[in-house]
Amino acid sequence: MHNFKLNTAAAGVALALSGTANASLPVDVEVFMSGASAPSNMLRENVVQFGCDKTKTINVYADFIDQAPGNGNAALAEPILEHRSFWAVQCTANSSLGSAAGKTIAFYKSDVGGSGNGTTPVLNRVPVQFMDANPTNCSLVTAGQKGGNGTSYNLYACDQNDLVNQIPDMGAADIEASKFVGSLAPASGDFINDGTVQEKVGPGLIFGVVVTKSMRDELQADQISAGLLPSSCSTSGQETEACMPSVPSSVARSLTSGKYNNWSDVNVYGQAVNVPSSFGDPKKNNVHICRRVKGSGTHAEYLIHYHRTNCYEGAQPILNQPGPGASGFGIGALVYENSSSGTLGSCLDALDTGVGFSSSKITPDITAGTQSFGIGYQSTEKNMDLAKNYRFVKIDGIAPTVGNAIKGDYRQVYYSGFQNRTSGYNTGPLRSTINSTKSAAINDIFNNGTNINASIVAVLDQGFVHNWGQGGFIVPDATAPAKYTPGSPKTPWTRERANGSADSCQPLFKKK
Repeated sequence: MHNFKLNTAAAGVALALSGTANASLPVDVEVFMSGASAPSNMLRENVVQFGCDKTKTINVYADFIDQAPGNGNAALAEPILEHRSFWAVQCTANSSLGSAAGKTIAFYKSDVGGSGNGTTPVLNRVPVQFMDANPTNCSLVTAGQKGGNGTSYNLYACDQNDLVNQIPDMGAADIEASKFVGSLAPASGDFINDGTVQEKVGPGLIFGVVVTKSMRDELQADQISAGLLPSSCSTSGQETEACMPSVPSSVARSLTSGKYNNWSDVNVYGQAVNVPSSFGDPKKNNVHICRRVKGSGTHAEYLIHYHRTNCYEGAQPILNQPGPGASGFGIGALVYENSSSGTLGSCLDALDTGVGFSSSKITPDITAGTQSFGIGYQSTEKNMDLAKNYRFVKIDGIAPTVGNAIKGDYRQVYYSGFQNRTSGYNTGPLRSTINSTKSAAINDIFNNGTNINASIVAVLDQGFVHNWGQGGFIVPDATAPAKYTPGSPKTPWTRERANGSADSCQPLFKKK
């Protein structure tokens, strides 16, 4: 149920994002960004660490805490906070944010619908769901939570069902907005820039194929037996890069294009994929796929990378939901559509554990007792604490680490796109205290706050360390060395055109 707080006055908005009962602190500038869920943790940390005045109070609101920062230890910043679909940050802007500096800003982010909702809704002023953070539906979880880069903040958990519809000012996408047309377009339609939206290229994010933990264990055991992984991996180090099993890119492509109905049909380096007999699900042998919805950027990069969608005519389609198995007929793959990366992780976790997963953000629900191997795709700044029962795998023998991506060995790397509507901001249900500098302030926040350079990425990437290596973001730089230097995210590889715009259909090539 949506709770539309349309009668909030200035004091109400101050309450909503100050986390106090002091109605004398107005919010000067509210910013609404919709779109990509893959870089959402990075975007939130960028606001907190580089956009907020560290000497003043910073409040962070999350709809659902999937991973507590520091694993619940307020003195530790890592692993990074993981939410589900919504977050908001309230703070005093620092001097880097131009005309917003010194003002109380509220930055809302909605991941619902993924990257596509960061494209056409910004262009065509289409309302998107945002979390209405306020004291009645948010509770303080940790006061003085340590953040990265010398920050600390108060962390609140909120009722994720208390939502408002708001036209987004800005959008984020895992790839450039121009690819969100046709079969990759969101429900709001094709993105065709009419000149009213400013676009810029952001850092590159490393993506990968993920499988349920039990499937990872099966692949690992098979590849140890075949001599493809060290025998020591059977007793220790199962989460290391050396012990990470591999899946051929051809198998990943075939699974998501519907060429396999049952796991027993899948052959990985000469080994059959056998689902444990302990799984009681009568459809445990069906292929299960946790995919993202149309309009998701993680979905788009996967389809471009493996299926070449929107790169040429006749590209392979991906299986839609429901597959023949999901509807209860036939023996085909069961396909579950997820609106965010958080719910995709929950989808795989539910398939591994059999506990079930029901949400408005997944279709269809996964009923309790449904248990099988599952496959999906995620960005590598997810699940560092292994809280959910899914794991990354190597592709063609290469792990999805920053080091391998910088060397050019791992190539599922795509460059984010940011969009900003330069005029025509909406006053919306939460906006009742905006002053005349709002338009200039929002533009300054976009132009200055989304300039995520290599030094910023180096700090942010510290929150994305897995047992198998460094995941996260990289930044193209013509002067970058060919060999990875730990702590430096600079890479010589890019997908930029000569004019600086992005083209995800291009192969990676060295930046000039």
